[in-house]
Amino acid sequence: FSTLQYVYVVKDKKAEEQKALESLIKPNE
Repeated sequence: FSTLQYVYVVKDKKAEEQKALESLIKPNE
């Protein structure tokens, strides 16, 4: 498990959390 993979996974998780938060604030039409 390389460091680059780890960084990529962490970024992906952050992006998912961001999307979830945004959908909570303003639900998709």
